[in-house]
This record gives sequence, C-alpha cells and structure tokens, in this order.
Amino acid sequence: MRFLVLGFFICCIETNVVAQCPIQPREASFEASRKTVTISYYNSGTRSVRGVQFLLTTENTGPNGQSVLANFDVRGILRPKQERTAVFSDLGEIAFNGIVELEVKRVSFADLSTWTAPHGSTCKILFAEQ
Repeated sequence: MRFLVLGFFICCIETNVVAQCPIQPREASFEASRKTVTISYYNSGTRSVRGVQFLLTTENTGPNGQSVLANFDVRGILRPKQERTAVFSDLGEIAFNGIVELEVKRVSFADLSTWTAPHGSTCKILFAEQ
C-alpha cells in the first residue's frame, strides 16, 4: 500500500512539474544524413507564444554534465492548445555522442513576457534518428 501511495505522489509531482512548461516538445529527430532536424512542439499553456528557443544537448564528462550541440530558435505566433513542426537544415557537422536530448530553454509570449526553464527542467525529450 505504501508503494502505491508513493507512486501516486511521484506521478502527481511529475505532472505538476511538466505542467509548468508552457511548450511541450513532442518529437525531435534528424534524417539519416543528419542534415535536417525536425522538431514538433505543442503550446500547452493559456497564452500565445511568439518564440521558442530549443537546445540540442548531449551528456558528457564536463563540469556541468552536458554540452550544447545546437541551438534552434523558432519565431511565429503559436496559440494555446496548438501544435507546430519546425524543420532546420544545413546544420553543419554535429557530433552526436551518447544520449542526445532536445530541451525547451526559453519561451517568449505575445505579451512580451518570457519563461526560462528552471535548472533540472523536465521540458525535454530524447532525440531520434528517422
């Protein structure tokens, strides 16, 4: 019974933390040649978004435990409860070592306010190869 209560408590905490992220990354992938990156994301908040900054990161043995491989900025109005896909090409050489994740770093809203991901943000997903 204790494990059931503990599991429910952990699920509630994780749901609350994820709900704090106004943009939910849905899918992130690159084609086999690694020249094109596709990012699908969803505005789970109640305000219109005018820009999103994504970071492509990998774990390493550096002082902060990860390194940034690429930085993607998306501009354009995304209304609440809508999804969008962005495609980026001509990325140059990106070295994919280990686990690669796409993280929402910053969100700019239509009212000119911003949201920045807190340390240890859960606004990220694993990167996949198409």
